[in-house]
Amino acid sequence: MKLIIAEVALANNQTAAFESAINAIRSAYLLPNWTPASGVSALDILKHERTVGLFMQGRRLADLYRFGLKADQWVAISDASKRVGCFFSISSSERLSNPKVTAQPTCRQS
Repeated sequence: MKLIIAEVALANNQTAAFESAINAIRSAYLLPNWTPASGVSALDILKHERTVGLFMQGRRLADLYRFGLKADQWVAISDASKRVGCFFSISSSERLSNPKVTAQPTCRQS
């Protein structure tokens, strides 16, 4: 929730509110406070904190698309790399173990 608060503050150019929200997150993990003078832009620190939080939750894919980033492990010719907003289809092992999945899934655009 604090990431959402920080992002809203950043979008509204409320630097003090952004700093407070982002530092509340960082202090929970005993990380140093972020300040505008720290050499890292507010957008970059927001992206970093989202990367860490969403990766640990297994929800990073949408943010990669949102910020125009590509995961370093994506194959260059994969749908995920070539088609922005393409979410991974159901895995082969899931298709084999679930009799209700009968069609070969295609890349789904969100």
